[in-house]
Amino acid sequence: MKCSLLLKEQDSESFNVEYETDYQNLTISIYPVDKQITARFKLRVDIDSLQDLEEEKGIFLIKSLADELMITDENTICLNFDISALHNKIYQERAALLSNYFNVNQQQKISKNNDQL
Repeated sequence: MKCSLLLKEQDSESFNVEYETDYQNLTISIYPVDKQITARFKLRVDIDSLQDLEEEKGIFLIKSLADELMITDENTICLNFDISALHNKIYQERAALLSNYFNVNQQQKISKNNDQL
C-alpha cells in the first residue's frame, strides 16, 4: 500500500509525505527537505549532549525511534520502521528510548528552574 500527501504551511513552501507499507515494514519519505536540515540528520546526536534547541530534540527522537534513516538525493528523508510485531522487543526498545528521553528532559527542566519534585 502506498499513499502520498502534499502539505503546505501558510507562507512557506510545500513538501510531500509518502508512506509505503507491506504490513511488515513501513517507509515514510519526506521531500523536498532543505539541505541544511538533511545535513543535521547526518550528524551524531547523543541524549547527553542535547542543547535546548527543539530542532535537536526532534532530530534525536526521529533518529532514535526509526529503525533506519536514509537521506537520498540530498533532499529526501526516508524513515523505515519494522512493524511486523510491534508488541515484541522492538516496541519495548522504542518505549524505553522514549521514556529515557522524557526522563532526561524533565530532569533538565527541573535543574534549570531549581525546582523540587
